[in-house]
Amino acid sequence: MRSSFFELNVAMSGLFIARGNLDTVSHNVANASTPGYSRQYVEQRASRPLTYYDGKGMIGTGAEIYGLSQVRNFYLDKRYWAETPVLGEFSAKKTQVDVMERVLNEMSTTGLSSQFNDFFKILEDLTTTSGDTTYRTNLLTSASSITTFFGNTYETLKKQQADINGEIKVITDTINSLGIQITALNKQITTYELDGSHANDLRDQRARLVDKLSSFVNVDVREVEQNKAFEAGMYPEPEDRNKSQKKYVIFINGHEFVNDTDLSQLECRPRLIEDSAAGRMVASGRNAEDNLGMYDIFWKNTGSEFDMYNPHLSGQLKGLIDLRDGNNGNFARFTTLDNYNASGILTLEIDPKLSKVDLPNSGRIKSTDNVTGVTTYYEYTNYSYDPSTQKATFEIIKPSPSEIPSNAFAGKTVIVGETTDYKGITYYMNKLNELVRTYVTAINEGKYRDGTKIPDVIGHVDGYDLYGEKTDKLLYTYKRADGTEVKYGDADYSVYNFTAQNVFINSEIIGDNRLFGASQEATAGKSDNRVALSFLKIRSSESLFKEGSLPDFINGMTGELAIDGAQATRFEKNYTDVTSGIDNQRISVSGVNINEEMINMIKFQQQYQACAKLVNVIDGIYDTLVNRLGM
Repeated sequence: MRSSFFELNVAMSGLFIARGNLDTVSHNVANASTPGYSRQYVEQRASRPLTYYDGKGMIGTGAEIYGLSQVRNFYLDKRYWAETPVLGEFSAKKTQVDVMERVLNEMSTTGLSSQFNDFFKILEDLTTTSGDTTYRTNLLTSASSITTFFGNTYETLKKQQADINGEIKVITDTINSLGIQITALNKQITTYELDGSHANDLRDQRARLVDKLSSFVNVDVREVEQNKAFEAGMYPEPEDRNKSQKKYVIFINGHEFVNDTDLSQLECRPRLIEDSAAGRMVASGRNAEDNLGMYDIFWKNTGSEFDMYNPHLSGQLKGLIDLRDGNNGNFARFTTLDNYNASGILTLEIDPKLSKVDLPNSGRIKSTDNVTGVTTYYEYTNYSYDPSTQKATFEIIKPSPSEIPSNAFAGKTVIVGETTDYKGITYYMNKLNELVRTYVTAINEGKYRDGTKIPDVIGHVDGYDLYGEKTDKLLYTYKRADGTEVKYGDADYSVYNFTAQNVFINSEIIGDNRLFGASQEATAGKSDNRVALSFLKIRSSESLFKEGSLPDFINGMTGELAIDGAQATRFEKNYTDVTSGIDNQRISVSGVNINEEMINMIKFQQQYQACAKLVNVIDGIYDTLVNRLGM
């Protein structure tokens, strides 16, 4: 039997419902401008009815609130998280390529082309008065200016690479920090939702953190139900929502990063290998141009490598790794010579069609059996290359040389160095080195880099100075580790030891410009300008580079950079539009519309007033019944 105050209880339930809805409207309006906030709503239903007096039909008992939920579309979230990593990747690339373009400064009057134009213009002037010391001084100054430009540009690119390396460390730490915050929120959400409630505001905070995480690295977010019975729909009632046992799982780059309250953190480790013979750690690189101490990324809990070069990786992390390590697929492939010895020295013959000789002094060798496909890795140090024989030697330090059989490399494909298809900083540093080596070999020896003669070009070492002596001197040279200048004919002289960072003008010639060898014969006199005149042919030689002439090479290099920059700019703009469009869709679904909330406020206010009026009416009925009918 129902209570005597049944109608009053029904009206009171309406008051509570209206009050709860007004509180929710108030919360929505207060958070209308909160980033990532999702509109909330009261979950209400008719309360359980009572059987009527004669058992026929039911009588309603009012309304009740069974939950407070939020309007959020997980599908739109996943779409947004799929696109933001691409935006982050190309935003990072655009920023760094812009820096590289400013470094090369090719469109200005002080760029690389301008430096060479000035040099050849002064050289042309010198050919008219080759004995004039003023013109000689001007030429050496211009030649020195080129080396300064090379050195400054190379050093700036190395600094940019070091800065990017530091940024990779910062991003890795930020990813870990976001993971720590997400796992903490997972714990709070799980605790709050034990009774089947929704931790709406905490869920919004978590989704906001995933938004940030997805800009750094590609993510795959899943809510995995552990209770198979609940997943099968055996508990459809709201009262049974506490039986749900969902785990919030995040994968980054295909690897589990967050599993509910468990976190697999990342860590950066500098590239070092152990030289047990020397009793120390030595720096290992992926490219010869790398700074020492570049970071590789590992999973902290297992020590396994994070796959930085996975083709599916994206985000700011991917953009920075590509810029730091990108070598456009440059790596060294060798044909094995079966002459490995027990001292740990491995000699390999390079395949000139598929490889380069610029390799880090220490690093990793990948050896793959041509029959079985089994791959073995070796760590080496003390790399050297002999261009005359096209043979390279490596000192194997791990595993121990005594553990490696003499025929270990027979029938193997051996690759040294790592490949990254993007044209990053190391690619352009290598292009600068290629330009330096080709140009200085042409000036110094009148030869191509492979040692063959350039038609009609006389090398400086074959010229004669104003004293009538054969110069036999390098115009461009470099220094050894001990600071001494390398001279032509020295046993350790090699064009492959030139870099854009170490090339400079021979100090003897700088000290006495009469030592500049402009003449072809000792007795030809001061008017003989044939060596200097032949230098002019270097600029127009169509066979100097595979790209063509010197200007063609420079234009090709800067053109590649411009294309990379335009691509990054275009993709950044496109994906900015894409992510903005998806975010607008999210906001249209989940965001707070002030006009709608005002309408709801008026609706629930009127509901509250109506229920209050009903309470007054029922109160009057009972007042008449109790207090007046008894008189």
